[in-house]
Amino acid sequence: ARSRDDRALDDPAALFAWGRALGRAGQTADAEAAFRALLPRAASLPLADRGAAEIEAALLAQTRGPSGLDAAIAMLRQARREAQDAMQSMVAMALALALDRADQRDESRLVLASIAHGDPRAVLADAHVREVLSDVNAVAEADALIAVALDASEPAAAHDAWARYVAGPGGKGPWGDHARARETHRARGAR
Repeated sequence: ARSRDDRALDDPAALFAWGRALGRAGQTADAEAAFRALLPRAASLPLADRGAAEIEAALLAQTRGPSGLDAAIAMLRQARREAQDAMQSMVAMALALALDRADQRDESRLVLASIAHGDPRAVLADAHVREVLSDVNAVAEADALIAVALDASEPAAAHDAWARYVAGPGGKGPWGDHARARETHRARGAR
């Protein structure tokens, strides 16, 4: 589209679709750049799409490791103000995970305490949440989201989720060491 018209991606809806397509194709850096270009113009998107864009951008920012955390936390705080329905719980889980990764565990626990308690797997099974988490990197984050959400209420299930994250693609990514440390901590606490 850009080869035909330089302004093809000026429309926020087109840029949102482009960023999503890149993310789903595993082109993380290009997807992150598309979302960075989109967010300042996202106000014209419908509320649900605006929140989804902020969440997806935040998850992509975290693929850079610790250098992406501050931006991810800021985006997730904004998304939390706009999230609706199951997305409220999902954003809280994502923010809690980012805060945990930033070694802000007290705030992470406060964020989780602010949402209705329930099975985080049910939240991730919601159709809108699945759509937001459908890019390659976000799919790998699912076990970490579950683990952080279950940490206080179901320690054994949290340990299992951290173990699945470590054994999967997440264990090879920039947050593998964080997850291994959480898995080890959880295993010691279970004894």
